[in-house]
Amino acid sequence: RSGFPETHFQKIVMKKTLNHRKKAIKKRKPKVASNPNRNKVRLVTYKIVFELLPEEPYDSLPVSVREQAEELHDLAYQNPQQAIPLLLELWEKYPLVPQFGNFLNAAYVNAGETDKADETALQIYQKYPDYLFGKTNYALIYLQKGEPDKVLEIFDNKLDLQLLYPRRKAYHISEYTSFATAMALYYLEIGQYEGAKTYYNSLEELNPESQLTKMVRTR
Repeated sequence: RSGFPETHFQKIVMKKTLNHRKKAIKKRKPKVASNPNRNKVRLVTYKIVFELLPEEPYDSLPVSVREQAEELHDLAYQNPQQAIPLLLELWEKYPLVPQFGNFLNAAYVNAGETDKADETALQIYQKYPDYLFGKTNYALIYLQKGEPDKVLEIFDNKLDLQLLYPRRKAYHISEYTSFATAMALYYLEIGQYEGAKTYYNSLEELNPESQLTKMVRTR
């Protein structure tokens, strides 16, 4: 896993509310058309919010389960070995909730269990093909391997959030951070530095303390 500092490259499951004074911001960012000319970058505008957005089926879970999930999310970073069996059990019980697989992925990463983290990332991507964090987690694995063409396949040649999710008008900051990180590294990998810089600048503006932003910064 050379080229990625420590194991923070998959820490994209953070769905906690950030201590931000701004509740929302309209952000201009690069948009890449889904045609073969992947070097063309154009700007669009959509809303990036810092409060949590409605999210099903997670929001329909019993309150006690959601509280347990929040505790396990934190434990995945503080004591990942302890969190792993609990998250495995929770994900097995609620297989329609991708967040639990994502929390498990983070726990494996933080425990240094790279192979299991990669296997879990693949499972998430296959089980929940429309789940943004599943796409970005999986894409980052191939970017590390130096296989940028696989990123195009993962995102179905739609290297922009509005192309991926045309009905959505807002994204949580953690969603944008994970996507922008993958795109910045993708454009670096193919030598398209204008696109990489645009995404990197947006990360520095919106979420400079994120481990993902710091990772892109070192590249």
